[in-house]
Amino acid sequence: LAFAEQPEQLQRLRAHPELLDTAVEEVLRWTSPQLHFRRTATVPTTIGDVQVAAGDRVVTWYMAANFDPTAFADPMSFDLGRSPNRHVTFGGGGPHLCLGQWMASLEVRAFLQATMNEVQEAQWKLGVEATQDGIDCNAGNKAECRIGRVVETRPMTVTAASEADLRILKESLTSTILPAFVKRCGDRCGEIYNRIIAPITGVRYEAR
Repeated sequence: LAFAEQPEQLQRLRAHPELLDTAVEEVLRWTSPQLHFRRTATVPTTIGDVQVAAGDRVVTWYMAANFDPTAFADPMSFDLGRSPNRHVTFGGGGPHLCLGQWMASLEVRAFLQATMNEVQEAQWKLGVEATQDGIDCNAGNKAECRIGRVVETRPMTVTAASEADLRILKESLTSTILPAFVKRCGDRCGEIYNRIIAPITGVRYEAR
């Protein structure tokens, strides 16, 4: 959707593929898939100028943080060359940092690489059609999803990944995701890797 609304950014990425690293981070900031999270204060504290008592429930809005004008220059601009980009899409650090961040970043990177190589132009069209309420999705040469009475139609072509692409993905998962998982929480994360990622890579983590 962002590339459809600002097609010059897709052209920019195609012309300057060296922006891929910063583009990944900007897409993660811009989309903010994790909207909010709630915590319960265990001790009295102050956040800004707001007093928080023990037992109060506090909501952290990740989307608001990712568009904070005190943290980002021109935050409402989708800028694939943005640097630095200290977004909090995966959390702000500490024990609740998302363990899947490396996998998610790798997926975004693979998507952007495919997009800049295969997609000439992104278009977004919305139409209204007298359909029954509910969701009706059909896959084919174009993806069409009816949600309520709104129809979203997007031309789509899906091709199978090449053997070379699959080899690169497997090598990346093994060399990047596995060490990061194990470094984070040892054998416990190794077990998670074995359940989710090992079936893709064919490489299992062996507990030490």
